Amino acid sequence: MSSFETKVSRDAQPAPGANDQEGTVVDGDNPPFTRGPAQLDLGDVDLDDPEVDSAVRPSPPNPPPRVAATPSTLVRTMLSGGKLPSMAPAALPAAASPERIQSVQAIAQGGMGVVEAAFDSVLLRRVARKTMHVGATDSPDMTARFIEEAQITAQLDHPNIVPVHDLAANVEQGKVFFTMKLVDGETLSSVFRKLHQNPFSGLELERVLRVFLKVCDAVSFAHSRGVVHRDLKPDNIMVGSHGQVYVMDWGVALLQRVDVTPDSEPPISVARPNAEEVGTVVGTVQYMAPEQAFGLVADQGPLTDVYGLGAILYALLTGVGPTSASNPSEALRLARSGPIPAPETRPAWPTLPPGLSRIAMKALSVLPRDRQSSVEALRQEVEDFLRGGGWFQVQTFPAGATIVLEGDAADAAYLVTRGNCQVFRNVEGEKRIVRQVGAGEIFGEMGLLTRSPRTATVAALDDVTVMVITPEALEHELSHSGWLKVLIGALATRFRELDQSQAGTPNSR
Repeated sequence: MSSFETKVSRDAQPAPGANDQEGTVVDGDNPPFTRGPAQLDLGDVDLDDPEVDSAVRPSPPNPPPRVAATPSTLVRTMLSGGKLPSMAPAALPAAASPERIQSVQAIAQGGMGVVEAAFDSVLLRRVARKTMHVGATDSPDMTARFIEEAQITAQLDHPNIVPVHDLAANVEQGKVFFTMKLVDGETLSSVFRKLHQNPFSGLELERVLRVFLKVCDAVSFAHSRGVVHRDLKPDNIMVGSHGQVYVMDWGVALLQRVDVTPDSEPPISVARPNAEEVGTVVGTVQYMAPEQAFGLVADQGPLTDVYGLGAILYALLTGVGPTSASNPSEALRLARSGPIPAPETRPAWPTLPPGLSRIAMKALSVLPRDRQSSVEALRQEVEDFLRGGGWFQVQTFPAGATIVLEGDAADAAYLVTRGNCQVFRNVEGEKRIVRQVGAGEIFGEMGLLTRSPRTATVAALDDVTVMVITPEALEHELSHSGWLKVLIGALATRFRELDQSQAGTPNSR
């Protein structure tokens, strides 16, 4: 059993030593702040106290003396595998003249800096410029993290990771900034809001899930290079005007060594140690995995991002993050305690696809070992959902249980995925076996199509798992295929007409 498994449970407390050191909490929607040792444990905080925010969001301590952005505060990070002349700290180039990169407008602001739309007057192109807050440059560690964000993002050369153009420092003003591709589009949060404002559409859901698959591709690539994002959420995904998808904001990425094989990319090399102390809590609390909420840095890895991707699916299904709460302290408590409420308890639409809910909830498991084994495995499950069947409920029946009863109204068909069933009729008080049904076979379809009463009983011979095909679920499954929907509708009509013309003649089952 791993160290994480022994530390985290519904009533778990932080691991010994987790509260013995100060830790930095980075909430993606708020500036970073520092928690003292006692403040990392919220067990004694009265969450109804109107002063609770001051208890969990203390004023930052007196800042250290101002440190100019000099070469000694900057770090060089290498993912490319090529040898650098020196892995010692390296100075950034001086900023270009103010006339070259001309700010147009601020478009986003985070805890470490502001992102502006700008114009490069030399290359004649629009760019996005991310500049550190002047106050943030007082901290050498935060400056180094900002530099690492630019360097790591620039070296993750993937179509779904935003390209970085340049990185520079203005020593006189104490500012550090980098420029990157300006994405014309909207955040995935905005896409979700628009989706939730309209009646459910299977086609629109499929379109959004195709975006999600591209996000999985980017995160999987980052994992292959030893980079864990740790702040995956809809706000950090940009969707371009022509279908481009970019994973943004790698500011709290965790660098991990990866095994090198002849066919693999080289691992990451870092001049400055990227290790974090026990108790350091980073991420966005509404989307934070339990191992992040406890500050268990050693237990964080690719499966932490699997949780983050599951949280994005959860937001798609519900409109909120898994541990959304009225204040950060409550959200952090929920992230630590688990489990997450099922999406069906807070649905964004009247009905949700059960298959997609199952995928999301598996990814949101408290223990990493209970999640999908990798981002690739999660991606495959979403692909399988898109291929069909995700709207059908899954039910399990023990051996001897009656699944359908002769004479009952027909409201569903059943596809057996595991186990065996026996179909039989009652003929003049005697049990007459009709057939046996196993995995991959269906029963009850005639009743579903004709809506006539059941003409046979079906019982489980052993433990049986079935997919329940209701008219409503079938309607959703066919919503993205117009011609197939017309075909099934026509067949159902013909069966009903035949059933009415042969009234009194038993169906096959």
